[in-house]
Amino acid sequence: VLKVDGIADFMFLCDIVVGFMTIIPASTFPNQPEIANTFRDIISLRVRHELFWLLSPILIYQLIVLKIASVGWLGPPGQASWLWWSSGIPRVVQRLRRFVFYFESILVDPTIKVQQLQAFRLALIICLSAHWVGSIFYFLARLQGFDSTTWLADFEHLLPNYKMQPRIESADYLLCIYKGFNALSNLAYDGGIPMNEVEMVFSLMVMLMQVYISALILGTLLNYLVRKDPQKEAHKQHMVNVRLFMDQKNIPQELHQRVDLYLEFQFEKNRQNAVDVELPKSLRIKVANANYREIVDKCVTAGRAFAGCKDQFLNAMLVKLHVSH
Repeated sequence: VLKVDGIADFMFLCDIVVGFMTIIPASTFPNQPEIANTFRDIISLRVRHELFWLLSPILIYQLIVLKIASVGWLGPPGQASWLWWSSGIPRVVQRLRRFVFYFESILVDPTIKVQQLQAFRLALIICLSAHWVGSIFYFLARLQGFDSTTWLADFEHLLPNYKMQPRIESADYLLCIYKGFNALSNLAYDGGIPMNEVEMVFSLMVMLMQVYISALILGTLLNYLVRKDPQKEAHKQHMVNVRLFMDQKNIPQELHQRVDLYLEFQFEKNRQNAVDVELPKSLRIKVANANYREIVDKCVTAGRAFAGCKDQFLNAMLVKLHVSH
């Protein structure tokens, strides 16, 4: 356990170091009117506003763990377990804040597919919740000495391959994960109900967590699964408007198809800006000629306003024409 905790804290320290090399947008911290894009400014802001709150939970936890592991605890029996567990809570809160901040920061990336990201985020929330629920159930049983009133008491005869003594850490953790997923999914495969007051109180909290996760699934994931893609719908409406316009202006079918193919190609190439794609100059000139050339030709005969004008000028003028209502 100590090795895993050490690795987790080292990864979080690496994340802190990465923060010292990341540009800080304006107004991120109090009295920061401008963006911090130099190493000196970034270090100054991070150290002044964040470093203490990021490092203190790690230092407090590691000092308490080293004290208990090396010297031992001289207080009442069971107090060391409570102290160890309580000292880890600030670390958990800090990790959860980082978890939420990370997903909020990458949601603004236009290259990210929101449906896949939300599905991954929800799966991660379920796995982390199962881990913590199962671990806390195990911790509560440990505080009570794994006596006959705990949920672990029945597992030796329900699962013949599981023995509480001697314990194997991997088997115990598998049991914790099993208990956590079972509690959150409410499948009732654990073979019983809470047999003491402490487990019953925590079971009520787990029920509330189960309601929250169910609401999260219904309100977030299913919404993205059944909701139509707004960009695709906007593109479809744009294509309908283009085709309607070309039909009303009697654009030749061959040119009609070329415009369709071009817009579809641009939409697949760049979904973010496809609705605002502008036709290339050659196609715009052909569409304009199909619309207005007959009118302009009446003005290029001898004695008219555009007599003797070159086609380059006429084409440039044609693409500027539009119907005014």
